[in-house]
Amino acid sequence: MAREELVPLRPRYRRHDPRSLNIHWIVPSFGSPGAGGHMSIFRMVRFLETFGHRQTIWLQNAVHFRDQAHAKSRIREWYQPIGDRVNVLFLPDDTRQLSGDVLIATDCWTAFPAATAAAFQERFYFVQDYEPAFYPAGEIQQIAELTYDFGFSCLAAGRWLQQLMEERGIWARAWDLAVDHDIYFPRPNIAAPSQAIKIAFYARGYTPRRAVRLGIAALNDLAQRLPGIEVHLFGQDDLDVSEIQFPFVNHGILSSEGLSDLYRCSDIGIVFSATNYSLVPLEMMACGLPLVELDVPSTRAVFSGDEVSLAKPVPSAIAACIEALAKDPAKRAAQVAAGLTYVSGLSWETSARRVESALLERLEQVGSRPIDAGTVLARAPALVNRRKASIVIPSYNAGEAFGPVLDMLARQSCDFAYDVLVVDSGSRDQTCDLVRRYADRGIRLETIPNSEFQHGRTRNYAISQTEGEYVAVLTQDARPKDEHWLANLIGGFAMGPRVAGVIGRHEAYPEHDPFTRRDMKEHFDQLALISPVVDLDIGLPSWIHPGSVAWWATLMFYSDNNSAMARAVWQEIPYPEVEWGEDQVWAFEMLKLGFQKAYVDSAVVYHSHDFPTERQFSVSATEGAFWAEEFGLSLHPDEVGAITGMKHRDESYAMSRGISREALTRRLAQNNATVRGRQAGHAAKTTTRR
Repeated sequence: MAREELVPLRPRYRRHDPRSLNIHWIVPSFGSPGAGGHMSIFRMVRFLETFGHRQTIWLQNAVHFRDQAHAKSRIREWYQPIGDRVNVLFLPDDTRQLSGDVLIATDCWTAFPAATAAAFQERFYFVQDYEPAFYPAGEIQQIAELTYDFGFSCLAAGRWLQQLMEERGIWARAWDLAVDHDIYFPRPNIAAPSQAIKIAFYARGYTPRRAVRLGIAALNDLAQRLPGIEVHLFGQDDLDVSEIQFPFVNHGILSSEGLSDLYRCSDIGIVFSATNYSLVPLEMMACGLPLVELDVPSTRAVFSGDEVSLAKPVPSAIAACIEALAKDPAKRAAQVAAGLTYVSGLSWETSARRVESALLERLEQVGSRPIDAGTVLARAPALVNRRKASIVIPSYNAGEAFGPVLDMLARQSCDFAYDVLVVDSGSRDQTCDLVRRYADRGIRLETIPNSEFQHGRTRNYAISQTEGEYVAVLTQDARPKDEHWLANLIGGFAMGPRVAGVIGRHEAYPEHDPFTRRDMKEHFDQLALISPVVDLDIGLPSWIHPGSVAWWATLMFYSDNNSAMARAVWQEIPYPEVEWGEDQVWAFEMLKLGFQKAYVDSAVVYHSHDFPTERQFSVSATEGAFWAEEFGLSLHPDEVGAITGMKHRDESYAMSRGISREALTRRLAQNNATVRGRQAGHAAKTTTRR
């Protein structure tokens, strides 16, 4: 908290898919079942998932779990059956890893990391209670109070909290706490209490706002007035019972089914809410249990008084209220009927729809525009005679090696028309003259000053100067392997209904070292093994765990050395103007909006590098800086371990293939430069952020 400050939101695009939002939650960790606040959060997550939204739960201080899969299994076992469209991850220190449409903080402590996560269109605060009231005057109370000034939009549990937030000038929408009617339902008939009056008392003593000692004092008084009461405590296994002077049974923490059974066999329920109301009184009402609550502003804002008996927070007044209810069967029956009517209109699905509606309303208010991937790609071309494909290539001092690239582009065999545009940024060699030689073969040249070159911006300019329905993007050092490259690449758009971008295989140039050829082959062999079409629903194989470096690198891999994009999508989501990695940022953003990425193994280019060690360090530093700045990732958190692992692998490979000691030595130096360069770039961007 002391290190981090509120960071302004910096979304790449103001677009969202209203039918499939990308929602992120930061949730405090948990070590046991029975937490009502967590149950409400996970219920919302479950219903939002059924509505079609993709979600990520980031657990803060997740010390209770072996790994992220274990955490997800605990949510399913203890709380709600969330599905495959929900990822459960551990919150990292670097919140640049978090990226989506909306980010939802769920208590005052999660608000601090949420305030540093900038890659969202809006931040929300899921407010279930007024947290400053949880603490005595002091620094913790002030910290909780401070978070309401972070500028988050508010999703408030009930009208009382909504009013408190709006009085502070916060945008707020209310949702109702609700009831799972499949679990909480009334007993078959409402009988008069037996001689032993059974009272179900929510006694979670470690939560001061539940006023448990006040309830115990009232029940001690009641026991003198009504001998024979039988109190059933629930909510805490290790409750301090030293002040109790009445017969009791402590049931501790019960399952939902256990609670409903207890409510149905009890005569009166007692639950106190000194701040916002809770789930417990609603669930008691749904089971046909008349109940007593505290008469305080928060309960008066929610209950009219007919469905509950409100008692002043004084032991004698509470005891008198319980006694009156116990002695008056007609009053009990009327309250039960009113309570059942009250909860009959409450459902978690309805509440989740209110949350969904609030998210969508606020997104549009902050300038985000709804987009539907299928509709975008179904748009008819604006020109009847539009070419099927265009090819764009930025160039700078490409040299004579550019000739074979241009020659292969001019020789592509397709059943559709295509054109080629080279945008040169001030070459000082013969690149421009070389390109002009191909003018009569469908390749044209445009030039811009070198000072205007920028990876994303220049590619956007090049695309704007073409008209193909699909735009293939190459670099000057990527040469198509054969005449069918373009036809195969463009064919990738037919592989899925929402394909926005297509990538193809790279092969190392034959003259480059055997390690580079091996690495290139293995990388694209792995891509060929997974689904040829990827989106956030299809996902990746289960052995690539969501949130890992391998997951990020595979999901977002998209190389402008050999790619194509749909113009209709580019018009909505142009390349971001970043210094490096515009292709991978674009791919991730379009995936988040519901589009798909396709891989075509037969669309092959020759593309590889054989840099000197110094240049390898520089290139790797740029790469490391990119991953840190854009996604908060370190590619090699264990620098020594990474270098050692590469060394052992390459030594074994060299021995098995008879590779010379000289080549191996050079390779090991490049490994060292790669890892140290990436970490140097990461460190530079991490230090700059702090």
